[in-house]
Order: sequence, then C-alpha cells, then structure tokens
Amino acid sequence: MFKVFCFLFLSGLLLIGQPALGQDNEVKDKLKTLAAEQVKTNCSSCKIEVECKWISAKIASLPANRINDLYFSGAGIPKGYVNAKVGLEDTALANSASVQLFITVRKKIPVARKTLKRGEVINKKDLTWKWQDITRLNREPISSIEDFKNKTVTRLIQKGSLFFASDLAGANQLQTGDAVEMLYSEGGVQIKINCIVRKAKKESNKIRLYSKETRQRYLAKVIDKNKIIWVKTL
Repeated sequence: MFKVFCFLFLSGLLLIGQPALGQDNEVKDKLKTLAAEQVKTNCSSCKIEVECKWISAKIASLPANRINDLYFSGAGIPKGYVNAKVGLEDTALANSASVQLFITVRKKIPVARKTLKRGEVINKKDLTWKWQDITRLNREPISSIEDFKNKTVTRLIQKGSLFFASDLAGANQLQTGDAVEMLYSEGGVQIKINCIVRKAKKESNKIRLYSKETRQRYLAKVIDKNKIIWVKTL
C-alpha cells in the first residue's frame, strides 16, 4: 500500500511541470498567437514560427480565454529558446504562470550577390534580398539598403553572406592595414613617409601609423583618404 502511495505521489509531482507535448491545443494556440504578436511589434516584416516547449500544468489546465498576455524579459526581438510569464485573469496563479517557447524568426534582408573583397565599395547591384533565419544570431544584421550608401567592406564577404555594422566603413575611411602616405612637417621641412595604418577609429579623425622606412610609430590626422598629416611621433 505504501509503495502504491509513493508511486501516485511521485506521478503527481511529475505532472506539475510536464512538457507542452499533449497539452491542451487551445492553450498552445493562444500562447503561440500572443508570442507572434510580441515579435511583430519589434519586427513587423518578420516571419514567425512558435513552438511550445514547456507549459506548467496549472496553465495547461486553464481555459485559453483566461490567458491575457505574455511577458518576455530582456530587450530586442524574443527569439530562440525563451522563458515567459503568462498574464492571467486569476492573479493567484501568477507565480506559477510560466512557459518555455522556441521562437523561429526569419527576416528579408540584403545579402551579398557576389564575393566582395576588403575595401571594395558596395553598389546596389552587389546586393540581393533573401529571407534569412536570424533566430540564433546574437547581433542584428543590416536590413536597410540605405546603410550601404557610400560604404566599403572591412573584410572579405562571401557570396550569400549577410552584413553586420562592423562589416562596413565609410568609402573615405581608412582601415587597419591600409598603406598610406603621411605628410611629415617639422622645422619648415616637409616630407612624405610611407606608412601602414595600425589603428583607425570610426568616431575619430586621428589614426596611428607605422613606417617600415623609419621604424617609427606616428599619430596622424586624416583630412581625407589622400591627405594625412603628421601630428606627433610616438
């Protein structure tokens, strides 16, 4: 008798947090709809697929019309495996009102129509629009064609690849490793020194250079890509 009691007790504990599989379809459909609506507020053009991975037994046993909302933690688009609190009419169940979902997000974004070499200026003909699964990306890809205007690529971009902000630089912006001529001026003497860009910052017009000829490091000011003026020797 005692063994039977223990078996029934343990079975009851397992039912408290059983997987979503086999739970009431109306509850799952309501949760999927609410999750998709949440994602759409952050990405109206995205295609959304939602799977219910786990639902607390208390939530699964409720009528679907008692579920009012879903609350995700964190900013940005909820995607991948996410936990959410369920907004209910019955506030007494609030502490146990949790679910786990897997949200697949697809977005139509520009990708490389061909392989692009580092430093190459991007034209519209170099891009094509494709639906991409962005579910597992930990950063946001570039989705506006305007972000490519007057930009060059900072690394080798393979055909079909999507772009991130770090992949682009201004067309007149120098990049680490670029060969440049620096105008050195001191004591009324001006000479041009061949240098390599060692460090270039997007938010500054100052760059660090190194010259194999002089074996010196310099700080220089960029007037434009073809006019770089010595500031000091480091």
